[in-house]
Amino acid sequence: MTVDGDSRDNVALIAHALADPRRYAILRQIASQNAPVCFSALRQAHAIGAPTMSHHLKLLAEAELIAVRRQGKRMEVVLRPEILERYLEDIGRQFGLA
Repeated sequence: MTVDGDSRDNVALIAHALADPRRYAILRQIASQNAPVCFSALRQAHAIGAPTMSHHLKLLAEAELIAVRRQGKRMEVVLRPEILERYLEDIGRQFGLA
């Protein structure tokens, strides 16, 4: 069994994004919603400033775990569940579990 470099790189990028407890909590909150989550609601729920929240969302978006949409001045965030599913499949393949 071989695993291509792109798959390893994607897994590492997502693992890095999920490694931070605060980012993990933010992603869990986003995942628990059935609708887009507003940036300011995330900030309030996690009691952090705008620059820190922006940093966390940037890393989650770079890992493609979330999509960020702008509605005028309002920023909304949604989970990309297909990326999490692919991540879990890749982990399983890389460790011989799938």
